[in-house]
Amino acid sequence: ALATSILYLKYKREVKVWLYARGICGFLKGIKEDDLDEDKLFDVFLSFSSKDAAWAYKHLIPRVEANGFSVCTYDRNFKGGFLIQDIIQEAVSSSRRTLLVLTK
Repeated sequence: ALATSILYLKYKREVKVWLYARGICGFLKGIKEDDLDEDKLFDVFLSFSSKDAAWAYKHLIPRVEANGFSVCTYDRNFKGGFLIQDIIQEAVSSSRRTLLVLTK
């Protein structure tokens, strides 16, 4: 029981999010989404193909930012020299939402 209590205290937010997402605990319904995302640096991480970069930077990103949202892209907000999967993982973790642009 002591180990469980220590783990809960250390990972309280993660436990609450997990329980809330699965509808397990009704008492967590009072949790506000903004409270869960308060430590995020960006509103949205945009992930798109390099083939779509010109379109994204010309059309998509300006529209999203014009609506007051902070946008993260892996090439604009992260330094090179790291594995792309690590950069993307950090971008997703730093953002409230992730938007994948899928094209043919």
